[in-house]
Amino acid sequence: MRHADPRVRETALWSVSYVPYPNYLPELSFVRDNDVVEDLRDTAGILLEGFDDSGVAEQG
Repeated sequence: MRHADPRVRETALWSVSYVPYPNYLPELSFVRDNDVVEDLRDTAGILLEGFDDSGVAEQG
């Protein structure tokens, strides 16, 4: 999720959505708070909300 190419970062974001896992939370938070591409920040935020809604954080 920290690759230089935004297309790779986007693919990584969507990849983690298939198997929500608590270990992804720090990286998703980093992308949400720091990525230079607004769409990727937004996507990471949406994924974090979805992980939260499904109880992923409690699994960790």
